[in-house]
Amino acid sequence: MKKSFIFGAALMLMGALSFQSCTKADNPSVPREPAVAVFDQGMDLADAIAKFAKDGVLNLPEGIELTMDKQIELAQPLYIVCEGKKPAFISATAGIVTNSTLSFENVDIDATELKEPFIQLATLNNADPVKLDLIAFINSTITGLKYQFIYANKQSYLVDCINIQKSVIGIDGSKKKTTFDFNGGGNVAFLGIDESTIYSIPTVDNNGGFFSSQSGKEVTDLGGTTQTFAISNSTLYNIANAKTVNSLRKNSQAYQKFAVKNSVIVNCGKSGQFLKGLNAGQAGKDTNWEVEGNCFNWGGEVIAEQKIGSADDNIKNSIDEVVVFADADKGNFTQKQTSAGDPRWIANAQ
Repeated sequence: MKKSFIFGAALMLMGALSFQSCTKADNPSVPREPAVAVFDQGMDLADAIAKFAKDGVLNLPEGIELTMDKQIELAQPLYIVCEGKKPAFISATAGIVTNSTLSFENVDIDATELKEPFIQLATLNNADPVKLDLIAFINSTITGLKYQFIYANKQSYLVDCINIQKSVIGIDGSKKKTTFDFNGGGNVAFLGIDESTIYSIPTVDNNGGFFSSQSGKEVTDLGGTTQTFAISNSTLYNIANAKTVNSLRKNSQAYQKFAVKNSVIVNCGKSGQFLKGLNAGQAGKDTNWEVEGNCFNWGGEVIAEQKIGSADDNIKNSIDEVVVFADADKGNFTQKQTSAGDPRWIANAQ
């Protein structure tokens, strides 16, 4: 039996950040059998799951093209994996409702016609908090997303780990939806973005926030002990442009940690306040910050200082360069100015 750790890269990242996160012990290896089932081109993903998923794993053939026209309801962990150089492709008009672990690996998704959240946490039958171990998006892309990537409205989930690794989330910001939206109920213990790109188009004023737990519950209310937002080696463009990045149930708490490292942050949040926006727009000099090696741009200018408190507390570690992307409006963030950011876009890096 072939085995693979989809969490390995996340583990290395979180160890480097010295933050508690998903560990190998918490997330055992995912068994995968060779994809020997015969898939029909254009088959609906719901039918593929019902017919071919085995022991919580759906192995997709290399380059298979599927539809997602039926809303999928999951009550057990599911790992959707495509092994091979050419990813599986899914055209989605319906989303997924789940109350358990869900992972995509090596899958490209066209969400242009999707009129609901891509992943929605199922309605709970009682008020007791429910722990959900993992939502992962590994070596995958989703484009044209108009609604939430993950949505848990008024549901008391504690998601232990959201892991976005070597992936691209492309947002059509015209609906002004929050990307990771836990408004009114649940929360997330660890949100990690590594070697990934999250961007919103078409215009600077039509996009939503990054993360929300406003009017909901604290991580500690849901049985957790820490809350970490970790962004590393990633590119963020036009997320929460001129707005507060996060809407948190509480900010500046001792159990909250923020790490932003070796990343390119362009036109995200308010000018000079991306970090402060992660802390819900509040001054938080006592908050646990790990920030280094980043390039912050806003409005075509270098932002050399990020406000997190008084002038003496502010973080002055930005890379002093204006990043020029090849074609941001078409999702091409190839750059030559700096070696920070999502590695896939770094051209001629030494």
